[in-house]
Amino acid sequence: MTCFNCGLPERSLSQDGQSIQIQLEKGYGEKRPRKSTVWVCTEECAIQALAASKYGHQTSKWPVTLDQARTIIRKETK
Repeated sequence: MTCFNCGLPERSLSQDGQSIQIQLEKGYGEKRPRKSTVWVCTEECAIQALAASKYGHQTSKWPVTLDQARTIIRKETK
């Protein structure tokens, strides 16, 4: 298994990662977005993966910076 955000293999870490649930974009023929559970290596990768699922993968088009997204996501997950 590899990190959803950075692609780091699970076996290269001395610590356990974490599984998070993100919302993926709806695919062709699907009526609504789907949820998926993915593995990430660190808390920072989890925040980046959640932000990318919320705002899209093109970070230049985000309405907030990564620092602002980090604050928003931490408030939402508590």
